[in-house]
Amino acid sequence: MSDTSWRNPHGDDHDIVVRAERLMWEHVDEPLSLGVVAAAVHCSERTLFARFRNRHGTGPLRYFRIQRLQAAHRAIVGDDGRTIGEIAFALGFNHLGRFCRDYVDLFGVTPSGTRRALGQRASPSAAARRRWSR
Repeated sequence: MSDTSWRNPHGDDHDIVVRAERLMWEHVDEPLSLGVVAAAVHCSERTLFARFRNRHGTGPLRYFRIQRLQAAHRAIVGDDGRTIGEIAFALGFNHLGRFCRDYVDLFGVTPSGTRRALGQRASPSAAARRRWSR
């Protein structure tokens, strides 16, 4: 029997997930498919999905969408002067209607509602874009 005490306790699972997460953040503003991510970290789509499910309880694309929504929430709360649309686009959300729907599903309030609750003014351009995305 060989000595395996030197190995990472998470094994390859941890490495695959960490590399995939890093790749997704490096390409946050680009659409990435499961196949592209799996190929980049040198595993099958099925393996990548299983590793994410074991570690995070969900698949890699859903996990990353949630991470991007949380980053958007932090940016909206931080009010760095960008419009909600600019924040969404910078984080790879190319359809404001879907971004708003996903945001509401996760946080229970619209992005502009988040700003209003903090006493920040929602930008007119974001409001105009929201009207057209319905």
